[in-house]
Amino acid sequence: MQTARIKKNDPEVNYIVCRNSEASTDMADGEVVVYDVTTTAGRVWGLDVLKSTATSQVTVAGVVSGAIKFGQLGRVQNFGFHPNVKTTVAALAVNAVVNSDAAAAAVAGTVEGALLGVCLKLGVANRAGILIKCM
Repeated sequence: MQTARIKKNDPEVNYIVCRNSEASTDMADGEVVVYDVTTTAGRVWGLDVLKSTATSQVTVAGVVSGAIKFGQLGRVQNFGFHPNVKTTVAALAVNAVVNSDAAAAAVAGTVEGALLGVCLKLGVANRAGILIKCM
């Protein structure tokens, strides 16, 4: 786990290193990912992640930070404010609790175990600022 604070007044954020285990696609900044718990040969539980494909998946790992090429390692943010989280609705309500959703995105919801975080800032083009709490 990597804990970062860029400036003295910036909030802390935590990252975990994960491997993109999608069949053939890259992961983009702000996409919601879940742990890959399949029994496919070569999978490493706790390292391999897939894009979220269903509402309220309980294996939420966090949100991609930057981009992760297919089969490569990259950073997934699992705590702290992320300003560019993909959503499935045009605008989430500020203070809405959010879960994972289909299409590697976030949606309002309160399913225990599937919590992604809380919407703090409305974005544009199906993006929002989310305080991530996946720990």
